Amino acid sequence: MEFKGEDAESVDDRQWIAEHRYRAVLLVGEGTPVAQVARQFGASRQSVYSWIARYESDGLEGLVDRSRRPTC
Repeated sequence: MEFKGEDAESVDDRQWIAEHRYRAVLLVGEGTPVAQVARQFGASRQSVYSWIARYESDGLEGLVDRSRRPTC
């Protein structure tokens, strides 16, 4: 993953988040119940389902935080 125009610390944080979410996606793929993964990763079940969908559609890039800015 490449992040342009950002300092090394924020890039490291974003990569860590994506890797953290990827581990959760892998656990669900191995058969661990979503509820258990959500508890283990401190997230809601809905978030875990969202990560799975984003990973399936966009790969690792989909697991990086997205902007919450309105698209007006």
